[in-house]
This record gives sequence, structure tokens and C-alpha cells, in this order.
Amino acid sequence: MKLFPEKDINIPLSENHHNLIVNLKKNTIDSKQFTGYWEDKTFVGEIVTNTFTIQLSSFFGNFCIIKGQIYPNNLALHLFTGMKLKIYFTLYSIMVVLISIDLLNRKEFGTIFAFIFFLLLFRGIIEIGFRVASPIILKKLVYVLRKKS
Repeated sequence: MKLFPEKDINIPLSENHHNLIVNLKKNTIDSKQFTGYWEDKTFVGEIVTNTFTIQLSSFFGNFCIIKGQIYPNNLALHLFTGMKLKIYFTLYSIMVVLISIDLLNRKEFGTIFAFIFFLLLFRGIIEIGFRVASPIILKKLVYVLRKKS
């Protein structure tokens, strides 16, 4: 079991892949653009020729990020958890370890279990967020790609 969830998906394509890129560009705001209003676009990310990296432009955006490659007859997608959540989880894990060492010296075992429980709860929230966000982002991606120009 991986610490952070990932998934690989291959989707067969029957259409011209140039139209897919055009549709994706219409519904994606560039991630380098500094704006607080993303609601008019479905995705936030970068699109370069036949490769793209996108995430939802909503609350679930960082739970599931898609890195995709468009081939002539195939769409290869790699879904993974965003870097912000990974950094938050790592920092929180380090904090739990340091606090646990201090609490072991004080012999306060009940508090140690509470911190470990919250660490596992945070990991569970990341897993559930990924499992909720990945079907949502895939459904929206397929809808955008199949939309007629």
C-alpha cells in the first residue's frame, strides 16, 4: 500500500486528438496565471502539445491531479495526490513524532495515542478525498473531451 494514492488509466480514443486538446484548452485556466476566480473554467493546469497536467478548479483540486498523454488511439492518464497535501502530511507526521518523543519522556501514553489517531485520520481523509475526487475529475474530463467544438 502506498502512502499517497495513485492510479493509472488508459482510455481508447476514436476521435481526432487535435480536437481533444482544443476542448481541453477551452476549459482550462493556466496554473501560472494569478487569479482568484476560477469558476468559469473546469480545470486549472498546464497543456503542452499532447501532454497535460490538470486539477479541478474547486475544493477537491489538490486531492487528485491528472497527468495525461494523448496518443493517436489512446489517452494515458496518471492520477495522483497533490504536492500541498503531501507536504502537509509530512510536516504533521514529523510534528507527531517529535511530540511523541517528548510525551514518552513524560510517560503520557494517552496523549501519544491521540496524536497517532489524528495522524491516521488525516491519512484517511487524504484517501477518501482521492477516492471522491478522482471519479469527479474523470467524469468532467471525459465530458470536456467529448464536447463538440
